[in-house]
Amino acid sequence: MTSDGRTRPRRRIVRNPPAAVGPARGIDRCCSSQNLTWIGTRRDRNPYPARCWSHGATDRSLGRAHKIAASVGPYCPESGRWVPLAQHSCHPAALRQAVGGGFRPPEPVCEDLSVTTTAQLDPYDAVILVSFGGPEKPEDVVPFLRNVTRGRGIPDERLEVVGEHYYRFGGRSPINDQCRELIAALRTEFDARGIATPIYWGNRNWDPYLADTLHRIGADGHRRVLAITTSAYPSYSSCRQYRENLFDATRGTALQVDRIRQYADHPGFVAASVDAVSTGLDRLATDGVDTERTRLVYVTHSIPAAMSEASQRATRGYVSWHRTVMAEVTRQVSARLGTDYQADLVYCSRSGAPGQPWLEPDVNDHLKSLAGQGIGSALLVPIGFISDHMEVIYDLDTEAAETAEELGLDFVRADTAGVHPAFIRGLVDLALERAGAARGQRPDQSVIAGGEIGAYECPADCCLNLRDPDRPALCQR
Repeated sequence: MTSDGRTRPRRRIVRNPPAAVGPARGIDRCCSSQNLTWIGTRRDRNPYPARCWSHGATDRSLGRAHKIAASVGPYCPESGRWVPLAQHSCHPAALRQAVGGGFRPPEPVCEDLSVTTTAQLDPYDAVILVSFGGPEKPEDVVPFLRNVTRGRGIPDERLEVVGEHYYRFGGRSPINDQCRELIAALRTEFDARGIATPIYWGNRNWDPYLADTLHRIGADGHRRVLAITTSAYPSYSSCRQYRENLFDATRGTALQVDRIRQYADHPGFVAASVDAVSTGLDRLATDGVDTERTRLVYVTHSIPAAMSEASQRATRGYVSWHRTVMAEVTRQVSARLGTDYQADLVYCSRSGAPGQPWLEPDVNDHLKSLAGQGIGSALLVPIGFISDHMEVIYDLDTEAAETAEELGLDFVRADTAGVHPAFIRGLVDLALERAGAARGQRPDQSVIAGGEIGAYECPADCCLNLRDPDRPALCQR
């Protein structure tokens, strides 16, 4: 029964049918690559093409509750993206073929399922992972780069040149697959903690677009949304620009969107980095390298010097945050392995006009400097990235690796945090922390020694947009 006295249609769950289909709102059927699960209603006798996603559901038909379908967000987990069902294996035609041309809806076995909040995440009834986005095939590269550079007047000829980084890897960025893995890992951790809140995914620059996802969240009946961004540090490009895009994307919706705080100096992210450095040093040692003299070279995305300075108006700043994380990771690794490691912070992916000052030194220049000092091995640690972006697989795994080979420098690139269990637990802890704050509580805010607790809401002049200072942003006070 709904609040206005109407009777809701009952939903049913049938496990492991030959395929799954369904319309887009309220009458859902889900497909999972490992356990196809059909969720629908009695009135849904004639399925039709729509967008496909996976829902959480509980089967109490045997007097016990257990999870049937993981709630991994508003995209099809088999293809990993939003697609019309006509293009997907769960289209009705595929179902009819699988069952010999026939189609019979199953009998109801489950109670009514509706939009609810999980107490631990209350007041939020949906979570969205907000990422940068990236092309999935060669035809996507230039349109994607147009989105990234919109408003700067960069001709397509120049974008084609920039796009060579993507074409070298088949026109496909790794970032979307990384997001899919991250969502699945978050879903697993949510389930382990009894959190049924659905997880959605929206990108700033490519499909699934942030605005489309947020409108879909509203259409699905949600109102309070918690955003987890795939950027961990304070600066315009890594924080405020995400908030500007969130502001734009929520127009025309009734959604209230909050976000977790910046989290690079959270113990979960740092623990993942410590393990990655230790593993990288083990790899060098396996190759016969004396790792006691290996230099730890921490790498992050370069940004304009003016942008870096603007990040210091309301926080310790982009560079300071990286140095704090670098110092703590190095301290923990040194203590673990009994060696006093030396470390440097360097930058990659510089762009923009040649005369515009950007953060330095460049990673390739620094490797040359190390070789000149007689240092024979370097471990690159991409602490500026939570997963293997194009900047990691091209700038580090390709260009920096080639530079090291030319110099005769033993070289390994450490893993990004990715789906390291400590990092995933940390993100969920941050989500629960933010929910507690939204309920008026004073939750514990974990941070490494010397770290700065990030903000839930930033001051209006924090990490200012130097091109458009008056552009509005969400999560701002």
